[in-house]
Amino acid sequence: MSEKVKNKSNIWKYMRSMMLIVLLVLIWNSEMNYNNTALAAELTLENPRIMQAVGMESGQVVTWDCVWFGNYPQAEVIPTVEYTALDESILYEGDIIVSDSLYSTLEKALGWDEHNEIILEGTKYRRIKKDDATDSDILDDSSMLYYHWLDSTSYHYFKYEPIKWRILDIVDNQAFLLSDVVLDTQKYHSVLQNVSWEKSTIRSWLNGYGTENNSQSISYKEKSFMGSAFTNEEQKAITTSIVENRGNTTWGVAGGNDTLDKIFLLADFELFNNRYGFVEREYDEAHYCKSSAYAKAMGNQSEIFTLTDEAWCYWWLRTPGWDEQEALRVWVNISEAGGPDVNRGRYGVRAALKLDLSFSNTYSLAGTVSSDGTVDEMGTITCDVLFDSNGGRCSTESMNVIYGDAYGTLPIPTRTGYTFTGWYTSETGGMQITSSTVVTTDLNHILYAHWMPNTYIVSFNANGGNCDIVNMSVTYGGVYGGLPTPTRTGYTFTGWYTGVSGGSQITS
Repeated sequence: MSEKVKNKSNIWKYMRSMMLIVLLVLIWNSEMNYNNTALAAELTLENPRIMQAVGMESGQVVTWDCVWFGNYPQAEVIPTVEYTALDESILYEGDIIVSDSLYSTLEKALGWDEHNEIILEGTKYRRIKKDDATDSDILDDSSMLYYHWLDSTSYHYFKYEPIKWRILDIVDNQAFLLSDVVLDTQKYHSVLQNVSWEKSTIRSWLNGYGTENNSQSISYKEKSFMGSAFTNEEQKAITTSIVENRGNTTWGVAGGNDTLDKIFLLADFELFNNRYGFVEREYDEAHYCKSSAYAKAMGNQSEIFTLTDEAWCYWWLRTPGWDEQEALRVWVNISEAGGPDVNRGRYGVRAALKLDLSFSNTYSLAGTVSSDGTVDEMGTITCDVLFDSNGGRCSTESMNVIYGDAYGTLPIPTRTGYTFTGWYTSETGGMQITSSTVVTTDLNHILYAHWMPNTYIVSFNANGGNCDIVNMSVTYGGVYGGLPTPTRTGYTFTGWYTGVSGGSQITS
């Protein structure tokens, strides 16, 4: 074969090899990005869909896309006892978690911080007593439904859970969100006085502002809704918005200056905006709202609505009421009589914000909810967990987990001379992940094995001599340290060895 033909053949072989390598790389990249691509497809979000409907008070059925974003105490953890804190009419699915073991663990836990919060096996909890509630006085009115505290000394325990948000509008990759349920109960303002949204304590509490932002000079920098509900990364995803304060045009009450906030309450003009799924009717099913168990424990008031024979809760708007000492509230309609006093403690917080959708790692799709009561939870989102044995060996390299569910049974790796202490989110440090930890990310991620070196007893055989030290403790992977010096008449000690004769010498 000529040299020219050989060169052509070699070039062709080389090109085929490179093509194969490129193809393999492309296949590998395709496999690695499959889940993320699938998730991106699943995270297609839309504005509210509105259909005309006979039989609805509003004349329409609205369906909102929903997302999970942030976490807040919601469900109450209780032992196996008759639950009397909430009437059946306002005890909703998911309000309570019955677990004797978890309740006992929370009762006995010693690591509660100054805010009465604790993290156990990767899950956060909050505890409160009756005096911690914004309002714990029960009205003598059978139509009003409240949380019932049995005493003022016992703690009640609530689990942090993902917050579900309805998407009211999407503009320029910014999603206008409203919490699906009332999440907390706070006074609009801590005292009864003339106040606007701008200087209200609820605005400061929502955003974690300091003393300069409210007329009562109260600092909420240490404990706020913002700080409790969102991580630093999630806070970056929340857009600072211009919050309009038009006042109450019906009663001619000024609303104060517009503000720049990340978290806010809806205004009346937003609650009458059909773009968001609302209509200007006396009764609009899109206004009806339920509250979390935590919000009810904090004092949120509910009432049976005779037209639906269901209980709906009360929640604040940021719009002033009849005068500057009142603010509007929503039940199944907006307050007819101008609004309650700003220092009333029975009305809930239904937070609103604008989310930058480019921060796609901070939220996930939560299905849809409709104003006719239909809830369509989304299909299961899964991701892969990769196990890094961190110097050991693990029979399982990866497993598939479901977002929102517990991890389930995790593998147990082995490592010579070490005891496995658990799986963590980083190679050194991080958060421990156990079988009961809830999966809070929909992205593939790695768990790292952590190890503790074993300790062993070394026995000293003087082999015909005398030794004052019979044994000592040593740590695997560490040095032996100071070794004893035995004596024997007529002999010189030459060292410690692993055999009676021969073996390997052991030094300090």
